[in-house]
Amino acid sequence: MKDSLDLSAINPGLSESSSLKHVCSNEILIRNQPYIISMSIHNSKQPQMDLEVEAKESADQWKGSFDVTAIETMTAKTGNFKSFNIFVSMLENAVNQESTSVSIDLFTYDDLETLRKKRQGQSGNIPNHPTNIQLANKRYLILTYNAEYDRIYYPLSLPYCGKPDPVILMQQIRQLTTENRLLKSRLESDVERSDIIRLQRECTRLKKENNEYRQQLSSNRSNNSKDQQQQQQIELLHQMIRTSEDALVKERAKITKNDDYKTLNNQVELLKTSERQLKSKVRSLTNEIALLKRNSLHHPTTVRSSSRVRPIHLHGYILTTILLIVALCYFER
Repeated sequence: MKDSLDLSAINPGLSESSSLKHVCSNEILIRNQPYIISMSIHNSKQPQMDLEVEAKESADQWKGSFDVTAIETMTAKTGNFKSFNIFVSMLENAVNQESTSVSIDLFTYDDLETLRKKRQGQSGNIPNHPTNIQLANKRYLILTYNAEYDRIYYPLSLPYCGKPDPVILMQQIRQLTTENRLLKSRLESDVERSDIIRLQRECTRLKKENNEYRQQLSSNRSNNSKDQQQQQQIELLHQMIRTSEDALVKERAKITKNDDYKTLNNQVELLKTSERQLKSKVRSLTNEIALLKRNSLHHPTTVRSSSRVRPIHLHGYILTTILLIVALCYFER
């Protein structure tokens, strides 16, 4: 289980007091044996990396501390120089198994000597039991960097520290328990503070929305009152239009009646004129008939001969007279 923690991000006060900036820990299977590898970065005067390897089954421990000079000198000797920060980043990726280009292996002194002789092309047996017990118990953590056309090995020497002392373990457990409680309390306070901030923001947002809704409601009410006034004005205009249309219809009817009256008056005047003309014709015809009668009394022979000659004219006068009389009777009605 890997664990990577930046203490300065969680608790600045704790980071300042202990000068501990970063902690990285993970369980890795090396040659079918589980190991717990932990790495921490300190920054008291200058950056320093503490590396610890623990065999999970036997509880044996190997520890080592490396400053900037030691790391950069070691990388320079391999022929592929890496700065302290770059090397720490590479080692962290290897511990957390986050990159395929870097990996970790754990060598004994014999394994390292065998690797050196293979690289140098030498052959020979390595003694099974080195004379120095400390050298035999030492472990070398090998950080392997797989480049595109090359493979670089970065060795880190880790002296053997033995099995953990129960007293030291109990102290560490108590210290870790205290730090754990402190971190939990501060995290809970941070969570509560974040909840309060979140609730305050939510309250502010709700107040803002409430004010917006109130403004919308007031504007809608004013718009409704304006709409009612406009509707009343529209109804009043409709009534005025209907009244104007009724008045226009009445005026048109009056004008039509006046036109009919004028037409009838003109016809009456024409009829009266025709009546006067017909009356004058009737009088003239009556006088002519009377004259003809008188002439027939004084000159009967002439009348008979003339009656034979102009019988048609006499009948025409008579018919015309009758028609005029009928017309006059019609007009008088």
